[in-house]
Amino acid sequence: MKRKNKKKAYGWSLIGFPLGKKRIRKPLLKDPTEVQALHRAKFGLATSFASKIKEAAQIGFTQGSKKKPYTCLNMLTAIILKYAIVGSMVEDVSLYYPTVAVSSGCRDHVLRPLLRLEPTGTGELEWEIYVPDPQFADSADQIYLLIYNETKDEVIHSGYAGQRSDLKVKFEMVPFEYNDALHCWVFVKSCTNDDVSNSSYVHNVIIALS
Repeated sequence: MKRKNKKKAYGWSLIGFPLGKKRIRKPLLKDPTEVQALHRAKFGLATSFASKIKEAAQIGFTQGSKKKPYTCLNMLTAIILKYAIVGSMVEDVSLYYPTVAVSSGCRDHVLRPLLRLEPTGTGELEWEIYVPDPQFADSADQIYLLIYNETKDEVIHSGYAGQRSDLKVKFEMVPFEYNDALHCWVFVKSCTNDDVSNSSYVHNVIIALS
C-alpha cells in the first residue's frame, strides 16, 4: 500500500508539480476606538515635542532619572503627557506650553525672569534673586535657558546662559521672524552637583521691532 502524504500545505498541478504553500489569511485589523485614537494622538505629540527639547531634559531631569527606572526623556514625555496636552478630540489635540516642565527639583529658582529678544539673533535675560548678595552661597549656580520657536518648529536656544549672581546676561540664538510664536523656559542648576530647580515658563518676553 502506498503511504498517504500527510503534508497538506502543498497543492499539486495536473502535471505533477507542486503549486506552493497555501496562503494563510491574516486577521483583519480593527479600526481604533475614539479613546484609542485620542490617546495615540496625545502620546505622539508628547513624544515628538519631547524629542525636540531633550537637550534641556538631559540636564533638568538628571537627578530624578537616577532614582527611577526611567530616562530623562521618558520623564519629560510623561510630564508633557500628563500636564501639557489639551483637547478632547483628535483634531483638537495641542500643547499648552506654559505647563510644560523642562526640569524638576528643589533648588531655589530666580525671581521675575525677563527676556528681551532681537529677531536678528541676540537676546538678553534678566532676573532677580532671593538674596542680592554676591557672597550668597548659591551665587555660582548656573542659569539655563530654553527658547522654542513654535512657528518654525525648532529650538532656537538651549543651554547655559550665566550664573545666578550675574542678574543680567546677553546671548546669541537662531534668528527668527518678529511674528513667530516663541516659548521660553529658565531653570537653575547647582554648580557642584545635579541639583536643579523646577523650570519656569517665561511670560515676560519683549520682542524688539526690526
